[in-house]
Amino acid sequence: MGKYKLHQLLTEVAGGRIGTLNISARELVAKMEELENRGDVLVKRLDGPSGDGKTNIEFEVHPDGKYNPDKSFSVYDYRFGFDPMGPDHVDETYPFSVGGRGDAFGFAEKLVGAERMGYSEAKDKKELPQSIKDKEKIDAEIEAKKAKGMMDEDEGIGQLYVQPAVQKEIRFHIEAFRKGDIEVDDMIQAIEDIIFGRIPAPGMKEDLQREDKSPKDLLKKIEKDIRGRLGEKYSNQEIQLFLDSLERDISRGDFDGVETMYDNGDHYEDFEEYIADKRTLEEKIMKEKFKRYMK
Repeated sequence: MGKYKLHQLLTEVAGGRIGTLNISARELVAKMEELENRGDVLVKRLDGPSGDGKTNIEFEVHPDGKYNPDKSFSVYDYRFGFDPMGPDHVDETYPFSVGGRGDAFGFAEKLVGAERMGYSEAKDKKELPQSIKDKEKIDAEIEAKKAKGMMDEDEGIGQLYVQPAVQKEIRFHIEAFRKGDIEVDDMIQAIEDIIFGRIPAPGMKEDLQREDKSPKDLLKKIEKDIRGRLGEKYSNQEIQLFLDSLERDISRGDFDGVETMYDNGDHYEDFEEYIADKRTLEEKIMKEKFKRYMK
């Protein structure tokens, strides 16, 4: 299995989070080695940490032996807050994220046992995170104080005032999680977005809609520039691989980084470096496979 550095290479599996794999890091490594030894599946291991520090280890899995956007998927830790490969964590089971496009989920389910886990399944398989337990405990204490007349209706947790509209939005996501409509990671992300201001207050929906369009518009600008200057030198597939890698970065929260790259005019150089790395990487993988088959 080829090993590469997350901060040096852009991963090629495009798309967002499509599932969860509850497994320890040690078991995950063993599972990936088993897949690689089959001979028909290409597995790439990317060791972190990633540039944003949110991912420490990632595996790309290509069921066809090469990248296929409808089949390839990745398995990675995301925002654990620690390295799951560390000695204190390597044997503990954690909810690793499975990424890719929607059609790839079936292959992730078949090859590694990925699952779409809602609340009803989560209750049986894994305890709720401590942060969720604490939130439920605080909610119960608040309701008890309200019943006793110790707290005003609009008063937030402790002495911190939380606007009713914000409370309502947070409760909405918690209830969606309890019903199984969203997964725990999605609920936590939504609450963080509300608290830190990435979800606008009522009356700012129009600005949000404009912001939602910006990633697609930015990628179109980058594609137009690259095709205009370098289109004759590189294939459509190579250009699309680079765009898919940028889309993946944006889906993981690095829109600002991609936008800065474009604003500084660095996308031409980054593209050519990316393709050079890809070609070198593919050549190295082919040599490794050839050596293995010659044994």
